[in-house]
Amino acid sequence: YKVRLKARSVLRKTDYVDWEGDKQPRHYPNLVLDASRRYPTPVNDRVFPGKRSEPVKVYSSTLSEPNNQSMLPIGKFEAPPEAPEVFEMDAFLEEGAMVKLDCMRLPSPMVPAMPHTIQKFDPDGYPGVAFHWLEVEGPFIEEWPPASYRALFGDLPLKQSGSHVVAVPEQPLKEVKGLLSGFMGRVYRRPVEKAEFDRFQGYAKQLIEEGEPFTEAMIATYSAVLASPEFLFHCGQPGELDDFALAERLSFFLGESIPDKSLTTLAKQGKLRDPETLRAEVDRLLEKPESKRFVKEFLDAWLKLDEINDTDPDRELYPEYAGDWWLVNSMVEESRLYFADLIAGDRPARNIIDADYTFVDERLSRHYDIHGVEGPTFERVSLPKGSPYGGILTQASLLKVTANGTVTSPVLRGVYVLEKLLGDHPAPPPPSVPAVEPDIRGAATIRELLVKHREDAACASCHKKIDPPGFALESFDVMGRWRDNYRSLGEGSERIEGVGRSGNEFVHFIGSEVDASGVTPQGDPFADVLEFKKLLIEDEETIARNITEQLLVYATGAPVGFADRDEVAAILEKSRASEYGVRTIIHEIVQSPLFLKK
Repeated sequence: YKVRLKARSVLRKTDYVDWEGDKQPRHYPNLVLDASRRYPTPVNDRVFPGKRSEPVKVYSSTLSEPNNQSMLPIGKFEAPPEAPEVFEMDAFLEEGAMVKLDCMRLPSPMVPAMPHTIQKFDPDGYPGVAFHWLEVEGPFIEEWPPASYRALFGDLPLKQSGSHVVAVPEQPLKEVKGLLSGFMGRVYRRPVEKAEFDRFQGYAKQLIEEGEPFTEAMIATYSAVLASPEFLFHCGQPGELDDFALAERLSFFLGESIPDKSLTTLAKQGKLRDPETLRAEVDRLLEKPESKRFVKEFLDAWLKLDEINDTDPDRELYPEYAGDWWLVNSMVEESRLYFADLIAGDRPARNIIDADYTFVDERLSRHYDIHGVEGPTFERVSLPKGSPYGGILTQASLLKVTANGTVTSPVLRGVYVLEKLLGDHPAPPPPSVPAVEPDIRGAATIRELLVKHREDAACASCHKKIDPPGFALESFDVMGRWRDNYRSLGEGSERIEGVGRSGNEFVHFIGSEVDASGVTPQGDPFADVLEFKKLLIEDEETIARNITEQLLVYATGAPVGFADRDEVAAILEKSRASEYGVRTIIHEIVQSPLFLKK
């Protein structure tokens, strides 16, 4: 589909209405009265040119009540402050999809309930975006018959049948063999055995002979093929992979799909196992646009980034984050761009823990307190000295995934760091030991609760490893923003009240100071996350071993066992000269017997 809209940035000016009585007007209880007891209210019948461009992101959603889980980005643009402009973007829209808009610098366009409260008006006017019109045109098909039809029915003629098209072969039974053999060869990713083919060919012919229309008979047969174990699973025999199985494993590892023409041709020629050929194919796959799928799926599997929308920030404690779809999407995009850069530049595995650069757009740069980035486009930026945000360890996406939206837990974050970044898997807690829950009323700090918890000998040994990384990350709130103090709903040194991003009135308190210090299991003290990172980087091999094992599990689908330790060590040794470069590690994994055998 084509989604087009016409937009410009505007200012809604304010006017003043006389104040009567002590009760403030509905929807505007936060507006500040001037000396003559008048309050500003927006002028709704006219707008004025904006002072700057306003970044806008367009989403499709299939849910009537939008949340970030249902929002799929279509495109983004900057609405100009002068004459309105028309913006066009391509979109894949499902049936029933709605187009929704989000403005990066403005309050949430979707308030949770009415009545709601607006934030304070600037005396110079309230910025906004005026949308003159929006249209959706399509669906567009680049060629006819479409590729999906030709993949199933080749060059057979077609005709319209109601709202669908159907194939109309002159001799239906004779067409089954050619169509089915080509289809099965593609989806089975290898030569098809005669018995396998005969079974499905017999099924298709039976349906046709029983009077089923040819198109429906073939679709039913194709569906049966796609439900077979040979399609759903990697069914190679134990031992060395043949060229077809190797092409399949490599393609699903780095391309998230069936082997393309190049891999299939090399497999047919028996040349894929050649080390130099294999190395060239790895580089080719990593340079293809489809490698973005690998980065996305691997990070979801490794770091659980697909769970980033499982929680929402509490609207009382964190009103500034309410409905901020843009920020959450930017968090994930940073992690994907960063990991892709680790591969493209063959950067050292230690950059998983710390680095002097990252990727941000304007929204994320404000979240990280980085200056000089404007607009919706991501930029590679050098981090100022002393910034806590270098490396994957302190990216906002990870810090949100490891929080529940209300509080942060050193235990959850500590276990996550050990398992996901250091390859250490602490034992689960005994069933009789209750979980340590942070006190949102502010009466006790999480550190005080954990000190008491560690008095139990059954807990002390594991928490000696778990707590240090968890404490180091306590300087970040539930959305990964730096903080010096906790927030609470019950006790604190300062009462904070106002109106949140989505129009909700809130009250919370500034709580106790964050203490991010700790002592590692080796006895090394650290004062904050910066010192903790330095201690982790001293053991580069542990970081490299973990990412190697994470990639091996993803590539082969098999856990890395004790018997595999020598092969893992060999991969690390061959990667040492590159300072354990991430791209080098991928190359050595593909050349390893752990990848070449099943």
